[in-house]
Amino acid sequence: MRKTRRACILWCVVLGIASLVALAATGEALIKAEVVAVVDGDAFDAYILAAPEGLSAALAPEIDPSAAPFVRVRLSGIDSPEIDHPTIPCECFGEAAAEALRQLLPEATVVWLELDERVFDDYRRLLAYAYLDPAGTQMVNALLAARGHAVSAPMVPNIKHEKLLSSLEAAAREGLLGLWGDCVFAWDEAASHINERAIFTGHVESTYYDDATGVTFINLGLPYPAPGRLTVTIRPQVRALFTYELWALPEDLFLGSDLAVFGQVKESGDSYEILLWEPEHAWILPPAGPAAVIGEADVEPSGAASGVVIWEVEVNPPDEDRGNEWVKLRNLTDEDIHIGGWLVVARAGQPGAIQIEDEAVIHAGDVYVVGNAPFLWLDNVGEYVELRNQEGLLIDATPFGALDDTGNSDTTWRREE
Repeated sequence: MRKTRRACILWCVVLGIASLVALAATGEALIKAEVVAVVDGDAFDAYILAAPEGLSAALAPEIDPSAAPFVRVRLSGIDSPEIDHPTIPCECFGEAAAEALRQLLPEATVVWLELDERVFDDYRRLLAYAYLDPAGTQMVNALLAARGHAVSAPMVPNIKHEKLLSSLEAAAREGLLGLWGDCVFAWDEAASHINERAIFTGHVESTYYDDATGVTFINLGLPYPAPGRLTVTIRPQVRALFTYELWALPEDLFLGSDLAVFGQVKESGDSYEILLWEPEHAWILPPAGPAAVIGEADVEPSGAASGVVIWEVEVNPPDEDRGNEWVKLRNLTDEDIHIGGWLVVARAGQPGAIQIEDEAVIHAGDVYVVGNAPFLWLDNVGEYVELRNQEGLLIDATPFGALDDTGNSDTTWRREE
C-alpha cells in the first residue's frame, strides 16, 4: 500500500491557504491587464496594458499587444459551475462562483497574467493564470480552487500548476467549502438536476463489471434493474486509473458503502447516469463527519526508478486504431527494472490509461510495449503521454506537441538516440 498523493490535505489546512497560494510565485514574464468585467466564475474581459517583448509573438496570432487590445481571459487549470452555457443549465453554485470572482476582480482591477504552453483556446480566449500582484504570489485560479468556487481541470498541455490546483481542490473538498458543501444532493434528486454537475450521495446497492465491454456500473439508491436508480459508470478507458489510485476494484470497494460522487447527471433510459472520469471525484462517506477522500494507501514511496523512458509512440496506426495503438518503453540502464503496476496515461481529451501487469520487467537495455487497448486510447493530434510508477511519481513524459499524426501513415514518434 502506498502513500497517498493527497496526503498533503491536512498539511494544507494546517498551514493555511495563503501559504499554499504563495507556492505559485513565478519568475516568468507576466502580462499586465485591466479588468473590464467578469463573465462567469472562470472568465473575465480585460484590456492588455503591457506585454513583455518575449510574449508579443505568442499573442500576435489573435491580438496586437501594442494597441491596448480587448481580450477575454479564461482562467487555466480550473472550471467553475456554468451560469450561461448553450447546452447546460445554470449549475448549482454558478452565480456564487461568478460573484466570488467579481469580488476578487472588480472593474478596473489591474492583474498580471501568466501564460502556459497553449495561449488561446478554440473560442479565441486567452488562457492564463491571473495574479493580483506583479510578484506572482496571489493567484486568482488558486484562490478559487482553494475556496471551493471552482474545480481543478487540467487543460493539457497547460498543466504548469496542475499539482497546486488539484491539491487545493482536495483541501476544499475535505473541508466542504463552496460547492463541495452547498451542492450536495441525495441520489433520488438526480432527476431535478439533469445536465448539471453536482455532488450526489447514496448507498451503493449493487455493482457490476461487464467483462465484454470493460464498463463498471455502480448503482446508488436502488439495485439494477430497478427504474429510477442513479448509476455511476466508469468507462474502460479510465478503469486502470481507478484501480491504480484505489488499489482495489471499484465494484468491490464501493459495494455496500455510502458514496458521494461529483459529476454531470444524464438521463439513461429509465434511470439516471453519471460518467465518472476522475477517481478523486468519488469518495466513501464515513458514518458521521465530513467526507473522506478515498485513495491510495500508506506506504512510503520508493522513489522514481531512473533509466526508464517513453521511447516510441504510435498514435495513429495505418489500419484500425482500436487495439493497435502502442507506447514503447525502454530501459537505458544495465540492470533489469521491475515496472509492474506502473501506469501509462494519455492526457489529451478524456483521460485514458493502461496499467502494466504486476510481474512486468524491462530487462537491461531492452524495451517493453504497452498497448492492445480494447478502446480508442491515443488521440491523433495533440496527445501527451505520461509514465508513472507505483507510487504515482512521474517517471517520464512526451514533449508537448510531439505526438501529432493526422494521416494514417507508417510514421511514429521516437526519441533521438
